[in-house]
Amino acid sequence: MLYGWIIISCFILRQSVLVRHPAIFLVSLGLGVFYYYFPLIGTLLAFRPLTYQFHFPYEVFVHQLIYVTVYVLAFLLYFKSNFRPKIFRQVLKRFKVYHTPTDLQLWIMGWLGVVVFLYMKIVVGISQMDAESVSPLVKFLTPIIQFVYAPILLQFKGLYSVKAKKRQSSNPLIYVYIIGLVTMSFLANDRQFMVSSILLLILLYLFDAVLRCQTIKKAFPFKRILLFTLLAFVIAGPITKMATAMLMVRNIRNEISAIELFKTTIDAYNSPEIDEKMEIIEAVQRNNFEWSEDYTGNVLFDRLCNLRIADMTIYFTQMADMETTQALQDVRDKLIAQLPSPILHKLGFNIDKIDSHVTYTVSSIARVQSTGYGSGGKSVAAHTGTGMWLFGSWYPLFFIIIYFFLFFIIDSFVIKVGYKYRYSVLFLINIYFFFTFLNFKNGIISDLLFMFRPYIQMCFIYVLIFYLTRLVSGLIRKT
Repeated sequence: MLYGWIIISCFILRQSVLVRHPAIFLVSLGLGVFYYYFPLIGTLLAFRPLTYQFHFPYEVFVHQLIYVTVYVLAFLLYFKSNFRPKIFRQVLKRFKVYHTPTDLQLWIMGWLGVVVFLYMKIVVGISQMDAESVSPLVKFLTPIIQFVYAPILLQFKGLYSVKAKKRQSSNPLIYVYIIGLVTMSFLANDRQFMVSSILLLILLYLFDAVLRCQTIKKAFPFKRILLFTLLAFVIAGPITKMATAMLMVRNIRNEISAIELFKTTIDAYNSPEIDEKMEIIEAVQRNNFEWSEDYTGNVLFDRLCNLRIADMTIYFTQMADMETTQALQDVRDKLIAQLPSPILHKLGFNIDKIDSHVTYTVSSIARVQSTGYGSGGKSVAAHTGTGMWLFGSWYPLFFIIIYFFLFFIIDSFVIKVGYKYRYSVLFLINIYFFFTFLNFKNGIISDLLFMFRPYIQMCFIYVLIFYLTRLVSGLIRKT
């Protein structure tokens, strides 16, 4: 595991990569932290072996070493080549994706995201994660929630505006807004929104600090990194307890008011039954017939330490004896299902977008097929397991090709203006998304799918919101 962290740090986690290829840097940082750094620290603090409850420890470590080597090799091939997304950047520049929004525009974007978030919670009554089999309107509105983070960027103008000062004076309204977002996540009983709001602010601060200090080592020496890691594991306890409290009351969140839900969540947090509830969750995770992420003894970090997930993906796919031909068919259907339904019908494809083999992850399907337990779902899957299932022993070669083009796609969110690099607001409000890009997904299949509809949809919605907010802000100024 040390090999994985060292090779990523030496070749990718460098100042030049952060400045010129920030999205690639963040994706790689997430890979190093979640697969190779946190597992070491987490199991050490929990007094557990690195192979805790593994079914195939040897296979996991061998394939993780192959995976990180292939990933870094793909980056070096892209970095050394002259193959850059010039056409993509020209198109995005034409539609003003790199254009600096006004302060008023960012505030309008933020409040638009808040309105959509409240609409989804109050009117539609579903979370973002459940927006797969609903109406086209809900699917369109869901990505707009991401714009709630736009006003936070006002504290980091140097990241998206070449004319901004390097150090911005603090704006109390921004901090009030951030507190409001966290409070809103409590009232809505949305754990993911709460965690992403906090981590996005931290990532923006770290990104800005590194660019100001000009070197990563100067901004974050080893002692500071180690201190931050230990602090993260210390505060993980209360955060995990609060997340469990929110889980305890989620079944009634649509039946009571927001204020009552907040009070009920606090009562659950202070209740002695919460420790019993956490033990039940951990016991369920240890059930061999279910998907288990019990690794560090902390349900929050178990979601981030993906070594156990790599083992479980290999375990269930081998038990299910899932054939490569069926895998390729499923991936083909998933790719085709990215097209809008009217286009699918016009082209003659008869694919049900809510069918299990289209919406469920590899790990979920494999678990049901191999054990007969469970009802499918969206259990996360590791890249090594899905890669072997999809491409067999040739998966390293295919991974190099896939990641080369993935780097090409996500590298389009930054453009050089004179001697400076400008980072699009679209990238900055999705900085948490890129940091966790290789987590909470369907392995290599999610990476493939992103290069099609999700990337295009992300850019299209941003352009639409940018022009809409510019129009509204212009009308406000006139009045």
